[in-house]
Amino acid sequence: MDLFGTISSLYQQAAARGQPLTINGMHLTDTGDRLIAEVICREVFGADVSALARQKGAAVEKLRQAVNDKSEEWHSRYRTVDGNNVYGSRAALAYRPEKGGLITEWNPPQPYVTNFKVMQEEMSQRDVMTANRDKRIWALAK
Repeated sequence: MDLFGTISSLYQQAAARGQPLTINGMHLTDTGDRLIAEVICREVFGADVSALARQKGAAVEKLRQAVNDKSEEWHSRYRTVDGNNVYGSRAALAYRPEKGGLITEWNPPQPYVTNFKVMQEEMSQRDVMTANRDKRIWALAK
């Protein structure tokens, strides 16, 4: 399957209409998702998504919503809003819970906790939440 060539053609058609398929040159809009899903479904499975959606409307919509939910969770994990607390200059800031006082230290003594450590724990939780959404998608896709 020539996904690149097909997508390039879709991008050119959308640009000619003044309707981009991405929100930022990289992440697809709902229309972009739909058009590319149609291509993949047709080329890989030999199925027409529109016909499938008409046939199994509610189930397909539930699956679409589950995929979007997983995508949002994944992006929250891998495109952390406050990346400076995870990877940047504030990652080494350490504080004492309920006592205050900041120091800059990657491996602080107890009872200090770094922003990096707190954010790593949060991202670990997001990994679990993303994996749970994968399981839901597979259950709905059966």
